[in-house]
Amino acid sequence: METEKAALRNSALVGALFSVTTAIRKLKKRKASEGPKKKPWGLPPLEPLGDWEEAYRSALGVGGVTELYGLLKKALGRHAAAVGSLVPLKYALDDPRLRLNYKFLVAFAVGQAVVELVPFFRKNTMLVMLLSTSQLLSSWLYSDKALPRDYYAFLYNQGQISRERLLKFRELTFGDGLNKDYKPYCFPKREGGQWEFDEHKPLEVLRATTMYFLNHLKTSSIPFYIKVYSLRLLFFVLVGKKNTQVHTRISGMIKDVLRSSCFLAGYCTMAYVALYLLVVSMPNRKSDPLTLWAALGLAGLPLLVETPSQQRTISSYCATFGVYPALEYFGVFDHAAVAVSLLASTGTVRTSIPFRLMWGDDASADKKKTPKQ
Repeated sequence: METEKAALRNSALVGALFSVTTAIRKLKKRKASEGPKKKPWGLPPLEPLGDWEEAYRSALGVGGVTELYGLLKKALGRHAAAVGSLVPLKYALDDPRLRLNYKFLVAFAVGQAVVELVPFFRKNTMLVMLLSTSQLLSSWLYSDKALPRDYYAFLYNQGQISRERLLKFRELTFGDGLNKDYKPYCFPKREGGQWEFDEHKPLEVLRATTMYFLNHLKTSSIPFYIKVYSLRLLFFVLVGKKNTQVHTRISGMIKDVLRSSCFLAGYCTMAYVALYLLVVSMPNRKSDPLTLWAALGLAGLPLLVETPSQQRTISSYCATFGVYPALEYFGVFDHAAVAVSLLASTGTVRTSIPFRLMWGDDASADKKKTPKQ
């Protein structure tokens, strides 16, 4: 009976989440159809799902896997159940048009497992963030197939770079370009163009950096995090502690929005600062992917403005897209799904949040120290 309750709860939770987001997306499409069409920033969109298809497919997939885990646990034990219940996600949610899809969940779990298994990573959140930032940003710049399609859309929009400019950037990086040729790609304006600056005049560079940062705050970061934290506030109002006053939650949300907006704007700004540093430090050196990969890690430094708990959350999320390109390149999502399920079921690593929701708290058997006699 507990398994059925968990399956129903998870189906309702995921279904409600995607029903709300689907309704919002429909409303935005309706408004967009009434006005002038904007030129898309990045890759052309995939064939869209039906209006509510994502909601019920995600709900049925997660709920079904929860039910399967419960049945297998009774028959075979937790060890076999965890392995057996993750792989079926491939058949339930293996569709790139779904935001909560099989490959994303596997990459998320693998990223969590890597951080958990390597003590140095577990104690150095910033290092995880820097490496993940280098990997995901370079993967976006180098290839159209290394990351999930919806994450490409996020990077294009927040990076404020058009598809045409990115293709020219790739030609420069993999062709005969020099580092000084990166200058036209530093600190772009939201609606096209570029903040003009002389790379040899620090005050002009500071002005361009500041203008880009403030522009990003106003046009992208703050609107994005208002949506994120408004949903979070609504969730806590409905299911949180009743003794917490609403105005306290609202004031906390405002602080969170400002802090996280500064992080996101700083994240995008530092990526362009990395390009600028290549322009001024090694102007006549041939541009190459490895040097650019190392420089892009600087974009992770603004994580320091976040709270420690939020630093762990963001670095873990970025770790997902740090390992995703490798899993995609080698085509080992299925192997990784079995491996990480095995590690979680034996307690070698803690189960990450999506799988704790599906499997229940006992899916991750934490190692308990036996008391000394």
